[in-house]
Amino acid sequence: MPLRLVRRKTTENWHIKGTIAGQRIRESTGTSDKVQAEAIRIRRETEIWNRHLHGPQAVATFPEALNIYLDRGGEERFVVRLLEHFRQTPLADIDQAAVERAASRLYPGAKPSTINRQLITPLSAIMNVGWECGLCQKPSFRRRKVKPPVRRAVSPEWLNAVLDETSPHLSALLVFMAFSGARISEAIRLTWADVDLTDATAVIHQTKTRPRVAALPPTVVAAMASIPSKRQPSTRVFRYVNRSSPIDALNSACDRAEVERHSLHEIGRHTFATWMLKQGETLADVADAGGWKSIALVKDIYGHLERSRTDAAVRTLDSRLARNWHSDDDDEAQVADAK
Repeated sequence: MPLRLVRRKTTENWHIKGTIAGQRIRESTGTSDKVQAEAIRIRRETEIWNRHLHGPQAVATFPEALNIYLDRGGEERFVVRLLEHFRQTPLADIDQAAVERAASRLYPGAKPSTINRQLITPLSAIMNVGWECGLCQKPSFRRRKVKPPVRRAVSPEWLNAVLDETSPHLSALLVFMAFSGARISEAIRLTWADVDLTDATAVIHQTKTRPRVAALPPTVVAAMASIPSKRQPSTRVFRYVNRSSPIDALNSACDRAEVERHSLHEIGRHTFATWMLKQGETLADVADAGGWKSIALVKDIYGHLERSRTDAAVRTLDSRLARNWHSDDDDEAQVADAK
């Protein structure tokens, strides 16, 4: 029985009713305009037949893949703008050209890194979910070329100078990030229920992977213990409401200490990884202690630090083997010179 339009007594909107390709349909068109409702009925009937005859890849739309992505716990940041742009676009039509059009419309004049982070990365994740569910082909979008960021770790001297100019909350935050490798978004979400100062541990709820338990050095325990707080389990340890809240206070402290400004990410993750590697730990140690998803990620960013330490170790391998290596020709030359 083909689909037809019907009207219910409880609403002015037209509904689609019928059975087609073995599928029973009972759904609202969302409009009381019969012309619009008829267009929706025709489109819906065509979609069902195409799906029945040619498979889901012929008719699957962006919202279908997006809903599955979100149901699986996908990150919600940036997806609203994607949905507003692609709307009911078939997944089969989202190719590199569609990505370029989206970039021009959504992020005109934006940096390549912004387009990668806010458009290509979430779109690829959504399309990959669609591919896994058989809704589309595996996506392959070109990312914008981005110059590697200049990452600078802070020195202990720099940190001490800044700590002299900060409040107990900000001091504890900076020390906690530098010695745990926590991101600022992870650090400000920390509650007293996550912290055990007696056991010197903190549960860090990471933004990109599962929670991890961080060991806290005595310096961190002392800094956190000095924070004036009632320490209710649900109370935030550092009292900052968002990731931007500490920035102005940090910059002011840097200016008063007459030292170079650093970002919170440099003070936290980058400093933690750098100090660990300079202390002699391996990339695997850093990845495990700092909660990186894989050693490969740490190697891409910090591999040069381990490489320089390894090279230095190799160059000193012969320090215990004091031999004067030279050839017989050198001996003969020395005898001739003596004569």
